[in-house]
Formats: sequence, C-alpha cells, structure tokens
Amino acid sequence: MNSWRDSTAKQYTPHIVRWFNFAKDKDIDPFQPTISYVLDFLAVYFQNAGYSALNTTHSALSSFISVNNVPVGKHALVIRFMKGAFNMKPFLPRYIITWDVNIVLKFLKDLPSLDTISLKFLTYKLVMLTALVTGQRCQTLKFLDLNYYDVVGDNVCFRIMNLLKQSRPGVHLNAVDLKKYRDSDLCVVRTLEVYIHRTAHLRGDHTQLFITHSKPFKPVTCATIARWIKTVLKLAGIDTDMFKAHSTGQLLLVPFSGWYAY
Repeated sequence: MNSWRDSTAKQYTPHIVRWFNFAKDKDIDPFQPTISYVLDFLAVYFQNAGYSALNTTHSALSSFISVNNVPVGKHALVIRFMKGAFNMKPFLPRYIITWDVNIVLKFLKDLPSLDTISLKFLTYKLVMLTALVTGQRCQTLKFLDLNYYDVVGDNVCFRIMNLLKQSRPGVHLNAVDLKKYRDSDLCVVRTLEVYIHRTAHLRGDHTQLFITHSKPFKPVTCATIARWIKTVLKLAGIDTDMFKAHSTGQLLLVPFSGWYAY
C-alpha cells in the first residue's frame, strides 16, 4: 500500500472498508478469503453499482488479496465475472456529443480587456484557455509551477515535476506548451503574462501558478480548478448538468472559427 499515491488511497479506501465489513459479517479473514467469497462480495456490490465503480473495487481488492498466489484481479473466475459485468452494464464514454467551443470563446473574448478585468475573471479566463489549448486534466493544471516554466520565443513551456495520475515508471507527461495566438483577447500566453504580473505581489512564496483570486491567495486544489472551469461553462451558457470540467479535454483537436487548439 506504500506504492499507492494519495489519490489512489482516497479512491480505494471506501471500497476496502466495505470489504472489511463484509468479511466481518461473514466471519472470514479479509486477507485470505476464498475466491467464492470475493465473487459473492463483487456480485452483491454490483447490484447497486455501475461497471466503473465495480472495477475500482476489484482493483482495490487485487492490491492486497491473493488466492493461491494469484492476485484476485487476475484470477480466471474474477476475470470472467468482470467481463460479464461489463456486458450487463457497459462503461461507455460520457460524451457522445460536445459543446460548441465558439460559445465559450465569445464569452471569454467579450470579457473586459486584460488591462481592466478583475482578478477573478482573469483567473477564470486563463484557466479555461489553458484547459482548451492543452486538453490537460485539472490535476496537471494544478501542478503548473512558476519555478518550472520557460519562455521560448513567443511561447511558454511548463515542465511538470509532480507525479500525475497517468505517470508510471519510464512514462511521464511531456512539457505543457502554451503558444501565442494572434488575437490578444484569446491569447493564452498574453493572458498568462498579465496573470503572473497581477498576482506577483499576492502569492508570497507560493510558486504554484494558480492561486485563489481572493484572500488569503493560496494555491488551489484540482477541485477548485474544476469548479472554475464549470463556472465559465455555465456563465457562457453551456449545460453544466451534461458537461463537466473534464469535457474540455475532448476539444483539443477541434478547429473553430479560425482559432485552433495547439
């Protein structure tokens, strides 16, 4: 379990607690159950859960339970059970359609100029533009750091020095590049320059790029960044009951009105 990242531990914990309660009710050793008890537990849980949640449960159990020296997730019967569960409740992509980027771009373009815009809306604008031109997760945006960015010509490059959800031995995210755009009202590099200048005297020793737009001006969490993106979508008129913050990742390669994601 020491190999788990904080996000993994947070995701697995409720499923493991549920398993330990099940084992207690059945009076079995939670670390050395028979495969039949594991299948019973998964079957009971699946009655009120979707495939994605079931898959998380199965991964959590597999991280510390083995049957005959085989992690339960790789046991033939569990593999067959998971295939059947997928057939019954297939886990399909959330977004078959996506929102019109032009609507959000018009909203951003119609905001007050960078010289007069409030810090709150300057923050919203930079977060949304960065999400659109990079297609990165909120976690990656959170880890953008002023200690690890370089200006290369008209462009800006951020090196990500933290482990990400998709990081694994030998594989890590390449640098996040922000490219200058001819329309200054929609240029992520120009917006970034103004944001860094406006927040310089507010951030103290904090080097994380995105900080709260009101006192005490501290580094934000992934959840805050997601909320900001959702707020922009809602203010622009996008249905946020259907589309969430991570929907911006679906738009990376979509050209719109002469403005292209890089």
